[in-house]
Amino acid sequence: MGAKTTAAEPASAATRPTKFEMIVRRILSLALTLAVMALLIAALALVAIPKLLGGMSLTIVSGSMEPGIDPGDVVVTWGVDESNWNDFAIGQVITFLPFPDDPALVTHRIVGKIISSNGAVFYETRGDANEDLDPWGPVEASHVRGAFAYVVPKMGWFRQWAGGENTPAIVLAAAAGLIVYGLALFALGLRRAPTPEAAADESAETAAAGPAADGEDQSEGVAAGSAAAAGSCSEGAAENGSEGGGESGEVVGAGSEGAAQGGSARTAAGGIG
Repeated sequence: MGAKTTAAEPASAATRPTKFEMIVRRILSLALTLAVMALLIAALALVAIPKLLGGMSLTIVSGSMEPGIDPGDVVVTWGVDESNWNDFAIGQVITFLPFPDDPALVTHRIVGKIISSNGAVFYETRGDANEDLDPWGPVEASHVRGAFAYVVPKMGWFRQWAGGENTPAIVLAAAAGLIVYGLALFALGLRRAPTPEAAADESAETAAAGPAADGEDQSEGVAAGSAAAAGSCSEGAAENGSEGGGESGEVVGAGSEGAAQGGSARTAAGGIG
């Protein structure tokens, strides 16, 4: 019987990633995708959309508008100019200059609207968390700088940490870097993927090794079965022959003994007569 041989493992199997590596790649790919999406959404919410609205994005530093707007949130506003600064109604949230000579902006809710005899419009404002009206009194409509559009929770802390005015550039640069990194990983994966020719060669080698191994296993099984059957037949014949011979000897012996006894009886009978 020939020695058992095993087909050589295809060369492409050595470079095939393990199951653990595939899981790690999927997790990293998912994390990268989520990070890119988060940065793109942040860039849109804090940079692109305010520009489209003609407004701005402001970090809230006090709790005067809680619970709707918390410290660290970013408020995005619509643009305001002389064509619409008189049109705001009670209940709207606006961003304004409380003092003409102070650039600090405040975002509070309109709780009263005053129209003077000459047609000038003033807004009484108050923070949602405050009980009293704002101490600076009615705000002239021309001091309004924006109307509340939406709020982005807690992004103000990130913007302050990232450098305030440099945030748009940082966010866009980080998003671009992540996109480039993702494309590089994708290209690397395509490069490591087996070509159709390599896959065909591997399939052919597997198909050639499979029947050979199956045929050898079947031959070994048939040989072993034949040997076992032959041994069983020989043992059965030996046992049957031994037992049969012994019984035959006993029968012959019994016959001889009977014959001897019969002869003696006949002799004795002859003597009497």
